[in-house]
Amino acid sequence: MPTKKRVDIGMIGAGWWPNTMHMPALAACDLANVVAVCDLIPERADVLAQKYDIPYNFTDYKELLASSLCEAVVVATTNDSHYPITMDALEHGLHVLCEKPLALNYAQTPEMAATVRKKGLVTCVPFTYRYMPSTRYLKQLIDRAIWDGSITCTCATTSPSPATLRRICGVLNARSPVPELLLTSARTS
Repeated sequence: MPTKKRVDIGMIGAGWWPNTMHMPALAACDLANVVAVCDLIPERADVLAQKYDIPYNFTDYKELLASSLCEAVVVATTNDSHYPITMDALEHGLHVLCEKPLALNYAQTPEMAATVRKKGLVTCVPFTYRYMPSTRYLKQLIDRAIWDGSITCTCATTSPSPATLRRICGVLNARSPVPELLLTSARTS
């Protein structure tokens, strides 16, 4: 069986979203190796680097891109910077996971797509909640016909407490206890 190679990744942006979503997922993935972090606020980059033992730290994303340290980058910065950072990364031959929105106007998105095709790179726009344990569990319930979708479910994008999850799950299916999967997700967020 062929061994899969770890991908060296640069994290551009070290704010709340990378700390809450991207880094915990990447740290748990055997195929991901975050080698660099970049943020305009040096202290924020330092905190993320120390927390996840990331060896290289930058305050200028262009220096990170030019460093040849990584094969891919995660762009989790302010909305107005997504397009220029992504285009620069693509021009450096890097694969890109770019947070939403990709750009501030429609005209920029076909240019991004054309560059990806021309360079033969892989890009991704994350729909993070699709991969959360709670969302996957709800999908399993639907697939197994345990929950037929006849009850409206309102999901919050905050980190609910275990008590809130019990209340939500009680609405979904009063016959089932709250799955440990959901409680684990809430405890770690």
